[in-house]
Amino acid sequence: MKIHRGWYIFILSVVLLAIIKWLFISPKKEAIENKPQNPVVRVSATKVNLTEFSDEVTVSGTIMPSESVILQPEMSGKITGIFFQEGALVSAGQLLVKLNDSEWQAQRKKLKAQLSQAKIEAERNQKLLEARAISREILEASLLNAESLQADLELNAAQIAKTEIRAPFAGIIGNRQVSVGATINLSTQIAALYQNQSLKVKCHLPSAFRQGIKAGSVLMIKSGSGNQSTAKVYSIEPSADAVSGTFETRAILNSTSEVQSGDMVMVSVRKNTAVPAIRIPTGALMPVLKGNRVFIIKSGKAEPRDVTTGARNDSSVLVLSGLNDGDSLITGGLMFVKPGIAVKVSPKNSAKP
Repeated sequence: MKIHRGWYIFILSVVLLAIIKWLFISPKKEAIENKPQNPVVRVSATKVNLTEFSDEVTVSGTIMPSESVILQPEMSGKITGIFFQEGALVSAGQLLVKLNDSEWQAQRKKLKAQLSQAKIEAERNQKLLEARAISREILEASLLNAESLQADLELNAAQIAKTEIRAPFAGIIGNRQVSVGATINLSTQIAALYQNQSLKVKCHLPSAFRQGIKAGSVLMIKSGSGNQSTAKVYSIEPSADAVSGTFETRAILNSTSEVQSGDMVMVSVRKNTAVPAIRIPTGALMPVLKGNRVFIIKSGKAEPRDVTTGARNDSSVLVLSGLNDGDSLITGGLMFVKPGIAVKVSPKNSAKP
């Protein structure tokens, strides 16, 4: 009876081991045996061509007046008169605002009277000196007194001039921020004055364009309505912004009929010299720690290439170095591509640079 039970247990164990092997071990072995030794990744690719490109970039810009200023007083005081219409043309030197100057005018009358008396006294002492009735020191003292009063009178005139706010140049004056009777101080803004006979455009260009931009370079301007015009560069900021990597450029518009001060426009600029480069789809570019990388197909395998890039847009980017004319560039399936892996181009997927 014991022998029969032992054989029964042995046979049952053998059957269980066979089942386990059939369920788990055999499929894994079969999978390993059927697994390809050299996997092939399907990709899309395109041949690249070396041509000459003039590097171009488009940025936003702002239309500016040729001259503009916020009118502010040179001294505190009460406004006694406003002599301009909002939005009107004003001429250079035109009186715009007058402050109360009654105290200065009273002082002016006093100084004029004192100066007149001092001059009479100096003339009298001159005659007395010629008659040897007084010493030269008395004459010199009277002359010095007259000169001092003349200087005080000129200072008084300068103070009165500060009570008059005049237009520094001809232009269009904006809305006023004050009224007659208001007391203003040095920080009060009265109105803005604009000189719009000629307009400027201000924009910030990438530092890579500094060598290609100079005074006299032409910028293409496109307004919000789609009209195009040109502008000639007259000023380039000597230093670039460390954060944005751009430098400020200003140009004078050749036509001002379609835009006005404050408008936002699109500014396109092209470098003067063409450089040999290859344009590739943006999706083919892979950022790496020290720059950018692409993959090409060489002898049926993926080969990495570090590249130097130039200007880019939404769909393509210029490659200045790292690729050769006629290289087969991988443009799709890059998620599964590794250096040295075998690749095969799918005929259905093709990309044009």
